[in-house]
Formats: sequence, C-alpha cells, structure tokens
Amino acid sequence: MGMITLLGALAIAASLRGVVVDVTGGSIRNAAVRVLNGESHAVVASATSDDQGSFLIAGVEPGTYAVAASAAGFRLRVLDGVEIHDADWGKIQLEVQPCDAPAVSCFTVLAAGASVPDEPKILRQGGLLVPQNCGADLLEAKAPCPPGKQADLTVQQDGAKMFVLPLNAATLDLRCNGQPGPRIRIDGLAGLDFCVHRGDGLESHVYVSWMSSIEVRLWITTTRRQR
Repeated sequence: MGMITLLGALAIAASLRGVVVDVTGGSIRNAAVRVLNGESHAVVASATSDDQGSFLIAGVEPGTYAVAASAAGFRLRVLDGVEIHDADWGKIQLEVQPCDAPAVSCFTVLAAGASVPDEPKILRQGGLLVPQNCGADLLEAKAPCPPGKQADLTVQQDGAKMFVLPLNAATLDLRCNGQPGPRIRIDGLAGLDFCVHRGDGLESHVYVSWMSSIEVRLWITTTRRQR
C-alpha cells in the first residue's frame, strides 16, 4: 500500500519544519499540515507543502499539540500529544484511501488467468446524519434517539470535545488494524476514518465527512466477507 511520510518535524524557536514524501522518498506537494490545540482541536497554525514537499509553520508557542496532515487521495492522519520544543522530532504516515472512501473510485487490472481476490460483500453504503447523544445503526442506516439495542455507536460531547463511542456488541478500531479502543475523538477532524466491528461478523468502515456542534454526518460502508 502506498503512503506518504512526514519526516523530520523539528521545532526550533517556535517553528515547525518538515517535508512530506511518499514511500519511495518522492516529494508530495500541496499536502495540508495543521497544528491543533491539544484540548480544543482549534487550528493554531497551518501550512501547505511546496513543490519539494517542504513546509514551515512559524509562530507556534512551545506546548502540547495535535498535528494533522492530509493530501488528496490519502487518509487524514492525526498525531496526538506532540510536544513542540527545541530539538523535538515527529513522524506522521498517511496511507492511501481505500476504495470505499467518499468520492474515491478504484479499479484493479488483473493479469490474464489471474483469480479475482476474495473481496468483501458490500451490504450497505451511504451517508447518515447522527445528532449528538443519538445512536447509529450502521447496517440499517438509522439514527435512533435515544440509542437502542440496534445502535452500533453514539456521538457524545465531553466538555468541548466530541467523541464516538461503541454500543452493544460493537467495538471501534481507529486504524482498522484489529486493535480496538474505547472511544474516538472526532471534533475538528472531518475526514477521519475508523472501523466498527459488530458481534455478528459485520464490519463497517466509517468516514466523518462533516460535523457541527450538534450533529455529525458519516459515510458508511458495511460489509461481510465472503466465506
């Protein structure tokens, strides 16, 4: 899988420098890099990589931040708890968006005689608007309020922060790598994606496509792998 890597993020005199490259070392231009307040996720500073993939973000006070980076066709990547001070280094890797991302079209050309890989069977795909404190039934594309026994997740506010939490037998997996977590923070992070594993063997890939202070729009692809 292709990826881009943000290397050499060095904080010197309240400036954050780095370069965005792909896995082969080639420069990635027009990548968006944002420094977010660690508590509120408000944008503190931002920059766009130049033709050489380099960026400079100046005027950042020493402290703890989240750093988000993205580029067209790549997943949003967020690194939390970044301590910005003299001689501080960090790295962010951005993977290519999978074919079930919103507005992404992928196709595969197989060599003559090659067998078709075992692809997941899509049961439902589409958008769902989920109000705060309501649930989301990812298979039926419903947002029950209050959440019921069929809801797989809920959107909850915790102070100024907004989180997605699992319900019933579901588990959340931020990196879609089989390592579930208790909740996922989403405020200020439109474009973030994560996976939801249900107890009945179904899996949903979820993108946060838009949000306000009271509701979130999700793009959901629910699948069951062929046996």
